[in-house]
Amino acid sequence: MLLSPLIRLSKNLVVTTCLLFLLLDNTYTTSAMRIVIQRVKSASVTVDQKQVSAIGPGTLALVGLHHEDTESDLQFCANRLLKIKLWENDNGAPWRQHIKQKGYEMLCVSQFTLYGTLSKK
Repeated sequence: MLLSPLIRLSKNLVVTTCLLFLLLDNTYTTSAMRIVIQRVKSASVTVDQKQVSAIGPGTLALVGLHHEDTESDLQFCANRLLKIKLWENDNGAPWRQHIKQKGYEMLCVSQFTLYGTLSKK
């Protein structure tokens, strides 16, 4: 039986949301991996009322994989996730540091609904 994980985010969720469609080229395509990221103070995944993963400060990444995605697509997206600058630096300048520089964590959750459509085709 396949169960959808429930994502429980802390009440202290940081408001800033970054919606990223990490496409491999400049044209819109349905076969590119899609990722939505959220800065969080904490996040966890619960399945059958049992916590299976949790992080402290960092990012929650909802990842939509496509059957045509390749290993190089995965590498590209992983590198982008690690290098995207979402936090201020020590001087308070915004958008200057990435997750590794801050020593934060990342929680990746499979999210096939990122490929959903509302069309009636």
